Amino acid sequence: MHEVSLVAAMVEQVEQAARTQGFERVTEVRVGIGAWSGVEASCVEFCFPEVTRGTVLDGARLVIEPIGVEMLCETCGARSAPPRHPADPAATPAEVSGWSCDRCRGTRFRLSRGKEFKVIDLEVLDREEG
Repeated sequence: MHEVSLVAAMVEQVEQAARTQGFERVTEVRVGIGAWSGVEASCVEFCFPEVTRGTVLDGARLVIEPIGVEMLCETCGARSAPPRHPADPAATPAEVSGWSCDRCRGTRFRLSRGKEFKVIDLEVLDREEG
């Protein structure tokens, strides 16, 4: 389960931010998970309490926000979602083959959104609030 290492890396990132920005504890962390990231939200939820134990994230509320897929047309620069809904578990990047841009009918695309696993924001307690 690679989600454990992803959550551990997130903890390191947040603890570094706590040291540089001076907050004591995180009460809520909002994380974005792309539909084509390969990251299972349920696995993140499962391992989060254990991985964050004893850290600034210990006891924090985890909020997961799905990030949909967006393709960038390499011909005209238009951004759009592929025809198959990104939340469909069977959807893959191969779904875009045979698809054309709504604006210019181009067929060369680059994935511009949907593979992310990222911290969107944090609710924190400052040292004086703690």
